[in-house]
Amino acid sequence: MAGYVCPDCGAVGQLFAEETPFPSGLVGLPILGRIPFDSRIARCADRGSAYAAEHPDTAAGQALRELGARVSALLVLEGAGR
Repeated sequence: MAGYVCPDCGAVGQLFAEETPFPSGLVGLPILGRIPFDSRIARCADRGSAYAAEHPDTAAGQALRELGARVSALLVLEGAGR
């Protein structure tokens, strides 16, 4: 989780220090995304529903869709023999 979403105004605030202990490339894997913490993610997961579909205009919803697109692109590259 890269930050938290204020339940009152929807702004994303910093949850942890800016620097990550595992910078991109340290273990040979890129960082694919940063998802801000939103308590509704857990509630959707408990119900078995897709958070990004239920809350598409939120910071976390947008970040999850972007993450999905990056993973999809990587899978296509892998399938094409890169």
